[in-house]
Amino acid sequence: MLPELSEGQRIVNAEREAALQKEIQHFELKPIIMPEYSGIYEADKAIAIALENCSEEEKGFVYDIIRYNFLVENTGDMTEEERLANISLGMKKAEYAAHHFISEDHKKAFLNAMQTIAKLATAGKSDANGNMNYGVHKPKYLGHGSGLVATTNTLDMMKTMDPKAYEEYERIAAQSSEEDRPLVRLKYIMNWYQNLIKKNPGVISEYEKISKNYVEQNVKNQRLDETFADIKTDSKSAFLESLKAFQEKNPLFLSKILSREISLAFWINN
Repeated sequence: MLPELSEGQRIVNAEREAALQKEIQHFELKPIIMPEYSGIYEADKAIAIALENCSEEEKGFVYDIIRYNFLVENTGDMTEEERLANISLGMKKAEYAAHHFISEDHKKAFLNAMQTIAKLATAGKSDANGNMNYGVHKPKYLGHGSGLVATTNTLDMMKTMDPKAYEEYERIAAQSSEEDRPLVRLKYIMNWYQNLIKKNPGVISEYEKISKNYVEQNVKNQRLDETFADIKTDSKSAFLESLKAFQEKNPLFLSKILSREISLAFWINN
């Protein structure tokens, strides 16, 4: 039988426990003000519609998949095997979402959309510094949910279709004062756009075809990694326990990502 602790010992232990809890880092999924989009409008809208009646935590969970598992900006701290495995983990999280909080009438479209973005991520290429290029031009989005509308990203179109004009735009902006810079940029873009449309009325279609052709040729037939195919999605606890079991067997594989995942408040909170 353990000896009974004195009142003083209990106080000391309580203080130690409080200090320990301060040291433990718990990752919170903060409400996402701006969703994470892939640039493939059909997939982005399908996801937006599927999430329309979900909680902020559930929306944050899904956009976290796109941001941290699929379309990671820099993968310099991962091997290619780990990068592809991270996409596999994202798909298992998408399956969990579909089973537990996406409505039945949107489930199929949601999973198809997430798979499309996973394939886009799989096709991505990195430069020498680990910065990723996913091959599609992201439009500007207006609205949300079923009202999500895509508009042309004029600045990206300039950078893609008229690099010399973009260099001039950057030069003029750099030479302007901070106070004048926003207006200078706006005037330059408007003049460039108006002149371009006069010279080439079909330029917007040409620009948009670049992304469509890329998806057709490089994305649609991609095969997804299945590293995390056996992760259980029956419940939060089942998902978390099977992920911990994987980490125990593979302690050095994707360690940073898995440690973050296991610490997510989404899995811990009921």
